[in-house]
Amino acid sequence: MFANDVLSFADYPVHFVETDELEAIVATARAAGFLVAELDGSSVEPPLFVAVGAVLKSPLEAVGWDSLQDILRDFSWVDAPGYVLAVSGALDLWQKDPRSAGTLVECVQSASLDWRHWGKPMHLVFAW
Repeated sequence: MFANDVLSFADYPVHFVETDELEAIVATARAAGFLVAELDGSSVEPPLFVAVGAVLKSPLEAVGWDSLQDILRDFSWVDAPGYVLAVSGALDLWQKDPRSAGTLVECVQSASLDWRHWGKPMHLVFAW
């Protein structure tokens, strides 16, 4: 993935990049006015949905995967042209809790389809 790719739609909104690429992706997205939420996967304690809800700074509380899905589909508290969830330390996260990491992928895939209809890209970027 190239940093500028984050500004457009992708058929598959989940990306796996090297750690040194993540900084450029985050900087590009921020410069374009995107909502960028950063999560350190190496220090996340279960449940993952709570940590993701917190970094998104949602006024809604993520009390389960369904509520996180609602948060990912409703960014009414922020006006942005697109959304990026950047996860550093992703290898640690996938090793500690692969089921939750996979569920997060499913949630973002689903929400990104909704946002596509509104003309707003959504990406989940895992940095190894």
